Amino acid sequence: MRRSSQGVDFRPTVLIGGLGVGFSLVEAVAEPRWGRIVVVEREQAVVDWHLRGPLAELTGPALADPRTEILHTDLVAYLRGPDHDDADRVAAPSSQPDADEHGFASRSEEPPAPTGVGEAIAASDSRTCDAGRRNAGQRYDALCLDIDNGPDWTVTEDNGGLYSPAGLAACRERLNPGGVLAIWSAQPSTAFEEALRNAGFTSVRTEEITVARGVPDVVHLAIRGA
Repeated sequence: MRRSSQGVDFRPTVLIGGLGVGFSLVEAVAEPRWGRIVVVEREQAVVDWHLRGPLAELTGPALADPRTEILHTDLVAYLRGPDHDDADRVAAPSSQPDADEHGFASRSEEPPAPTGVGEAIAASDSRTCDAGRRNAGQRYDALCLDIDNGPDWTVTEDNGGLYSPAGLAACRERLNPGGVLAIWSAQPSTAFEEALRNAGFTSVRTEEITVARGVPDVVHLAIRGA
């Protein structure tokens, strides 16, 4: 935490692209310096797993943290702004059918939430109400994005827009001057590093992340200049 030029404590904001299993959210909440933590997730099923499903015990305290907001929308559309984003699609618990063979769906009579998760559900619901409109045009001090395998190997065609010149330009516009862009990838890409530079980012570099098996993952890092 640092003080702004007006003498007010400055607490940076972070946007996490992709809720997934929730590890990034949990790590962000463990860092007290973050002022706001916004998570964008387009799959309602993933959001429901965290609110009332098998992942609730892992992320319940993080969802209950007052700094946390969950937005149910497409990341690429959200980054490009309100003209592209469906702002009405916000996270909310949904009714679920009988449990399937994986046990992810609730029974017709909903089971009690784990300790502390009920409060998380209520808190998350209240903060996600109309959250899309409140965050339209919001700028962040860090974008931490992990929605696919990386720029050279996308599972979902639409996700390719994140790594395109237009997608990177949208990322840059969503960052405050000096803000950091971090994009996870399953493999390094020198072409993507060059694309980041062409999009106006500085201090472009790639960090390897050791994994238990196979080749290391990587995180592409870049900074928006002043």
